[in-house]
Amino acid sequence: LEDTGFFSYPRYHAPLGGLPLAKPGSHTFRFSGLPSENFVLMFYLPSKTDKDREDFENLSTKLTAAIVDEKGNVVCSATGSPTDRTEKDKWFLMSSHRESGYWHSACNGVPLLRGTAYELRVAVEAVDPRTPAIDMLAMVEGGGNELP
Repeated sequence: LEDTGFFSYPRYHAPLGGLPLAKPGSHTFRFSGLPSENFVLMFYLPSKTDKDREDFENLSTKLTAAIVDEKGNVVCSATGSPTDRTEKDKWFLMSSHRESGYWHSACNGVPLLRGTAYELRVAVEAVDPRTPAIDMLAMVEGGGNELP
């Protein structure tokens, strides 16, 4: 867990591990030790930026992700692809001159609690043949002060 300081947003960054975007499969990541904060689940695309946006925003590759607590309660669940038209199904691509990654509204602002263990369960399915061979980095981020 990286804490970038009180005045940063997001403040906490917890990398969970890598998984291939272009290969179907299921992946499980276990994590704990986070502060009690609201978090967003991100799938970062290492070394990809605004310049690569076109390669990733029009993929039909299906991603399913769920964060489950130690008691088996589903904290958030998201499924869809970057090309889905409805917000409830769409993985949005955020990008800047420094980074890019996917997020989903169903796993944004998720309350995670200190002292609780979690699992992130991810499935990559129906891989679009145009999907670049890249390992995404699963990460939860949250906390901090979003300044005006």
